[in-house]
Amino acid sequence: MTQGLTVSVNYADELRQTLPGWKRLIDRVIVVTDYDDEATAQVALENNCEIFKTERFYANGAAFNKGGAMEEARKHLFRWDAWIAVFDADIVAPDSIPWDQCSPGVLYGAPRMLEDGRVLMEREWPGYFWLFHGTDPRLNQEPWFTEWKHAGCYDSEFEQRWPRNLKVKFPFPVRHIGQIGRNWWGKGNDSAMEVMIAERKAKRSHQHERLGRGADSGPS
Repeated sequence: MTQGLTVSVNYADELRQTLPGWKRLIDRVIVVTDYDDEATAQVALENNCEIFKTERFYANGAAFNKGGAMEEARKHLFRWDAWIAVFDADIVAPDSIPWDQCSPGVLYGAPRMLEDGRVLMEREWPGYFWLFHGTDPRLNQEPWFTEWKHAGCYDSEFEQRWPRNLKVKFPFPVRHIGQIGRNWWGKGNDSAMEVMIAERKAKRSHQHERLGRGADSGPS
C-alpha cells in the first residue's frame, strides 16, 4: 500500500500535468485544497484522487498555512502501515520508484530539475518531494507538520527529525515546473514575499512567522 499527499490551491493547471504520473506510482493520493478552489477539486476527481478541503490555510491570521493544512489532512486520512509520498503540485513524478530498495526508517528525496534543465543539488531537504514509511518512530512526535503564516519552514522542521545518515536522495531528479521559492504566501502574492524577506533581514530571525507558539520559540 502506498499513499500520497499533495497541496494544491490555485495550482490546478500544474496539478493537471503532474497528478496522472503520481497516480500511476501511488495507490492512494489525497489532494488538499481550500473550499473555493473548484478547479483543483475537479482535477482530483478526474484522476480518481481523494479531496480534503480545509480552512486551515487562512485561519488565525495566516496567509497560506500549508503545514497546518497538511497536518489536518494526514490526521484524518492516513493509514500508518504504508509508504507515504509527499509532493508539491508542481513536481513531475519520476518514471518509477525503487520500492524494493527502500527501507523504513529512512527519509527519501530527490534532486529537482528546473525547466531550463539545471539540476539543483541542495544540501537541505525541502518538502517538494519526500518518501517515508508511516511506521517510522521519528513520526511519533506530533505534529508532523508545524504551522506558519506561509508555506515555508514546516518542511525544514520535518526533515530535521532524521539524521543525515538516514536521509537518502534517489539518483534520479524530479522535474519542477514553474518558479521555485516564490509562492510561500499563496500563488502570485509576490509583494508579501518581499515584505517577508525585508522583515527577516531586519529582525535577523523568522520565528515571528510561526503560528501557535511564541515568536521566540525555536524549531521543534
